[in-house]
Amino acid sequence: MAEKWGIGDDFDREEAVRCSSIKELEDLVHAIDSIDDKDLYGWLGGLESFNAKPSREYVAFTCLTMAIDSAKLRLKK
Repeated sequence: MAEKWGIGDDFDREEAVRCSSIKELEDLVHAIDSIDDKDLYGWLGGLESFNAKPSREYVAFTCLTMAIDSAKLRLKK
């Protein structure tokens, strides 16, 4: 999911969310349900968040969480 939705460009990420089906958005919203919040957000808010050159994985998961937030808003409409 991070490879598909971890789109670094804000416009492109929002466009991907906008063009997605309800099913795709629901799958996206639940993509990280099995990951403990302390683990995911502990990592995202941890030392790597201060790294001038974060890993591709870090950026992808950061962008994935932004896509999830956008999908939640889109599903509410």
